[in-house]
Amino acid sequence: MEARGIKRVRLSYFGTADPSHYGIDYEYLPSVDSGLRPTPDLPAGEPRSRYVALSTYEYQGINSGHKDTYKRFYEYVPNQVIGGSILVYDLAALIPRTRAPLPLRIRTLGGSPAPVDACP
Repeated sequence: MEARGIKRVRLSYFGTADPSHYGIDYEYLPSVDSGLRPTPDLPAGEPRSRYVALSTYEYQGINSGHKDTYKRFYEYVPNQVIGGSILVYDLAALIPRTRAPLPLRIRTLGGSPAPVDACP
């Protein structure tokens, strides 16, 4: 984030590590089965981050009663993938998919490989 001049991200992830331990300033997005803590509202007039970081677990809605929470992102290819499991979208530069998404959990159950560019 520092190298790219990114101050803060909107974050939903599956994990127990506190992002602030790694110097990550974030705006909380709904996260199931996570130790991620909700963040206070931004000060009046401060814009939300244009960057959204979603763990593939949250993106797919695994163990969630709200499986479609991040479905809107199925329409786009991530701008960046971190560690093979965090999908990063730049809301100012979304890349539309050229083929229909197929949820990764279905590909995995079917035994098909699921390269990052085919991830829903």
